[in-house]
Amino acid sequence: MIKSIKELGEKELYGKKILLRVDFNVPIENGKISETYRIKANKETINFLINHGAVIGFVSHITAIDSFGPISNQIKEVLGVDFNFVSDCVGESVETSLNSAKPGDTFLLENVRKYEGEEKNDINFAENLAKPFDLYINNAFSASHRNHASLVAITKFLPSYAGFLLVKEIEKLSSALNMPEGRKTLILGGAKIETKVPVIKNFLDKAENILIGGAIANVFLKAKNIDIKKSLTDDNFLPEAKKLLEKNSHIIIPEDYVMADELILDIG
Repeated sequence: MIKSIKELGEKELYGKKILLRVDFNVPIENGKISETYRIKANKETINFLINHGAVIGFVSHITAIDSFGPISNQIKEVLGVDFNFVSDCVGESVETSLNSAKPGDTFLLENVRKYEGEEKNDINFAENLAKPFDLYINNAFSASHRNHASLVAITKFLPSYAGFLLVKEIEKLSSALNMPEGRKTLILGGAKIETKVPVIKNFLDKAENILIGGAIANVFLKAKNIDIKKSLTDDNFLPEAKKLLEKNSHIIIPEDYVMADELILDIG
């Protein structure tokens, strides 16, 4: 079990270089961040580390654009933190920035998915990512289901802790899972069915109702021989979806949806 940031004080943090895994994978519209919640959710952990004199490197992925560079000033405004942007996440530029830093300084590292080793959970990439740092803190609950280097392999090289956001999310999830029978309904959306099937299976005996929405519902609709036209789906999971629907009557899929240009635009 990963330790909590609550166990760390100024003695453990002052002047130490902290690799803070955050989830800044935000939507971008016309060059602007259109939803800032994921960024704001990290403020408690970031402020705690700054107030205890840590030097922080924020590391995250982003899919809407290739680099954090164009939106770094917007992230500064959301956080209220005047960090420096580093145009890489490993190597000399990171080491140079950290070595010249003072207690309380902060840095935003480049998109970690710039390197293939991230999504491959490559041990060598993780070692290079960890090299300039003293401690690792994971505050990215929304990405922690991924078997990626900045989330998994990294913990082999640095003492690792959970940030305040990760701790809160785990506590909330545990509370929901431990609720009495007859009171749990799981609402599940998203686009990547491969990450959702394990969740569905885990809740089969924990939730009285499992409501499927979002793009993953397309797979279940197609499994029931409904024509979804050109809507996003993953045929690799059709047999799995058919089995789940046949054996579990409490899995509920949409009865209506809005379609345009042969794509399901809104569902449920």
